[in-house]
Amino acid sequence: MEENLLVDPLGGFIAEVESNPVIEEVPEAPTLNHYAQLCQEAQLNIEDEVPAPPVAIFVGNSPACTLGNF
Repeated sequence: MEENLLVDPLGGFIAEVESNPVIEEVPEAPTLNHYAQLCQEAQLNIEDEVPAPPVAIFVGNSPACTLGNF
């Protein structure tokens, strides 16, 4: 009688993983300081002058779409 062999339905993938275990480092979760730094960098100064975006489409003499719309 034949032995009941374990069949790998993934075509060798399980054997490859079991024979070559690679432990990947898990990146650190963001901390409260990280979020505070992102918020500080994202703040806008309302006194800064922001140039108008270039116009992409005119309808007559009026701008209809700017490059900021795309």
